[in-house]
Amino acid sequence: MADAKIESPSSETSPADLEIREGMAWITLDAPGKPVNTLSRDLMVWFEETLKELEDSGLGGLVIRSGKPGTFIAGADIDELQELEDPGEVRDLLKKGHALLRQMSGLPFPVVSAIHGTCLGGGLELALAGDWRVATEDRRTRLGLPEVQLGLIPGLGGTQRLPRLIGVPKALDLILTGKRVRPGKARRIGLVDELCHPADLEEGVQRMARRGKRDEGKSWGRQGLADKAGDLMARTPLADRVVYDKAREKVLSKTSGHYPAPLTAIDVVRRGLGESLERGSRSSRRPSSSSWCRTSRST
Repeated sequence: MADAKIESPSSETSPADLEIREGMAWITLDAPGKPVNTLSRDLMVWFEETLKELEDSGLGGLVIRSGKPGTFIAGADIDELQELEDPGEVRDLLKKGHALLRQMSGLPFPVVSAIHGTCLGGGLELALAGDWRVATEDRRTRLGLPEVQLGLIPGLGGTQRLPRLIGVPKALDLILTGKRVRPGKARRIGLVDELCHPADLEEGVQRMARRGKRDEGKSWGRQGLADKAGDLMARTPLADRVVYDKAREKVLSKTSGHYPAPLTAIDVVRRGLGESLERGSRSSRRPSSSSWCRTSRST
């Protein structure tokens, strides 16, 4: 595929742009008229159509970046989600989102996320579905899954991909607290693969793309001895109860059981690790949709 800036039929209203350059595809997220990018329905439809075009292109890689200053993807489009009251509608939307991320992760070339600014919720889940993540050493760059702070759980596979990437103990810490981590910590725990100055971001993602597809069978998390032991126990039948019971006790001590989302997240993580990534992600859709509808009705 030759170098080109590919215009969509409605480029003025398109939530993203596609450019082919130096044997790589560059997707720039830039929702018109909005201060930040969100995982809107329009963006998901655009992504699905674009990825289909790229599947058999013979490209060397795909870079996903943002055209918004200080933000990658801020998360789901809350306004759109608030219009959904039936859990079935939410499940259908999540099903489409999961299919999109599987489509992206199944591309025959590496997918690299260029993260500058906030990368939260569904935005981080999208980045996790790719092969590599490069983040800028910038005060505005933060990564996290803050859904529990809204009474929700991550709905697009974050409860499954994150533990497989950085290990169960560190993943539970991020999922159950909703904390947002700085670039340095994200690099130390293996959430991102490389850090760079904002001016060097393009060079950094090109360098990561040259590594090729990530080896799914290899653990890339940077874990200390205690974390490795905890991760091993969490993946071992019977012994896993120690890890998850400790996590539940910690949650209950802080919430007194008044907030079900963190407890649901623990169960989803535990069940998912006993299954394939696809089955684990699929089984997480029902509790994700139910928690959203409970929360939307209470607001």
